[in-house]
Amino acid sequence: MGPRVYKATVATPPSEPTPDLTTERVRSGRWKALVVLTVASVIVGALLWKPWDQLSPVPTSPPVVGAIPTPVHTSPATTLPAPIAGVGPTPLIEHPPPPTTGAPQEDASTYDAPDDLGSVTLDAGGGVYVRCYYNTAQAPQLAQVEVFGPVITTAAGAAGSRLSAVSWTAVLESNRESKFFEADWQQLDKSATRTVSVSGPGDVWFKNARINVDAHQLPPDALLRVTELVSWTGAHGRRLAQQSLVAREYGLGAEPYRVTTDGCPATEAG
Repeated sequence: MGPRVYKATVATPPSEPTPDLTTERVRSGRWKALVVLTVASVIVGALLWKPWDQLSPVPTSPPVVGAIPTPVHTSPATTLPAPIAGVGPTPLIEHPPPPTTGAPQEDASTYDAPDDLGSVTLDAGGGVYVRCYYNTAQAPQLAQVEVFGPVITTAAGAAGSRLSAVSWTAVLESNRESKFFEADWQQLDKSATRTVSVSGPGDVWFKNARINVDAHQLPPDALLRVTELVSWTGAHGRRLAQQSLVAREYGLGAEPYRVTTDGCPATEAG
């Protein structure tokens, strides 16, 4: 009898059951659906609750007295062009008022008479209206003043028809240079009054007048000027108007004379 042969039998463990794939997919899909549903519920609840409306507003600080205000930004101002060097604003030109009765008038050569009676022209034919003559002493002193006669023009119409005569007088007045702006002008002498009868419109020419001056009776700083008195006379010697006109230019000494607007000094400096 031969050897006994034993045949080993290997026991195979029981195989685990194979899961059903279809069943697993169904479980995974439900889980995802559950997550989506939960998230949607949270979002819907937040929208209904509106927790941001429950937040307290941020308190604002009360205004502080003296605090610097917040600058307001505005459009930039228009920039003006820079001024041109040496060019200033256009000055205003003031015209002198017309002459009035009884008050001296300066800085003009023709003056209108009141009430449209006519006009007075102080014309020296291109020269100065008043000439101041001095003696030949070492310190020349004023000896004579010559005043050119005015031209009086009488008006036409009703105003001019009221005139019967016009007259003119040259008045010599004195002042002192040291008190020029303090003292009033005082009458020193005058020429004879010259009267011319008129009838209707036209021009009346008066001759020059000469007034002698005694400078020894004057202070060294005396200053003399000439004032014109023009009278407009109506019927029966009734004065209709009178003008007082101050001569504006003076010629000092012999030719070529020196021109000044101040007047004739009693002593010529040079």
